[in-house]
Amino acid sequence: MSDFPADLPTVLLVEDHTLFREGMRLMLSGSPLVRARILEAGNLAQALSLPDAVDLVLLDIGLPGVGGIDGLLSVQQRWPKAAIVMLSAHDRPELIRQALSKGACGFVSKTAQPVHICQEVRRWLLPKGQGAAEGALPAPEMAAPAAPDDGVDVLSPRQYDVLKLLAQGLSNKAIAYQMHLSENTIRNHVVAILRLFNVQTRTAAVMAGQQRGLLPGVH
Repeated sequence: MSDFPADLPTVLLVEDHTLFREGMRLMLSGSPLVRARILEAGNLAQALSLPDAVDLVLLDIGLPGVGGIDGLLSVQQRWPKAAIVMLSAHDRPELIRQALSKGACGFVSKTAQPVHICQEVRRWLLPKGQGAAEGALPAPEMAAPAAPDDGVDVLSPRQYDVLKLLAQGLSNKAIAYQMHLSENTIRNHVVAILRLFNVQTRTAAVMAGQQRGLLPGVH
């Protein structure tokens, strides 16, 4: 039995590069992981003019005119129940942090492997708590962590900075030194990150962050 409801969810892909948009639409519509109706828009105005109800918006950060980050509020107002996941070919931490702070639910790198993109789309389409449902493929060489039960899936900017340093293999003491914070404060942030990702170890937290697109390039 499918994990999705009888009425297929709707994904709106907002991307100005026509070839990439068409390729991603074909990839998502042809993936067994993603059972959804795929809509397209080349800019924010075109997207907002669509009459359809939407469950997930894949929003390019680098849209011409009103960019994806600046347009987040308009998208949220148009589809208040939809999850908004940012797309970008530039995996700059400040862009990710800014998007998350403005209400984006997640981030997907355009340079990620197709199966990873489909996994992330599937995770955001499934009901809360079912993001690691049976049938979802784990990313290569890593197990998919269970989704948090509290519905919170966004790191604070400070937690994200700590996660990046964890990915470098630094100890709490070294992270505290780099961030000019106390070691106890860093320890609390690490505990919060583990709880958010529902994992038990620092390594598993880094793996979870990489799988969710928060640590592009980390393997």
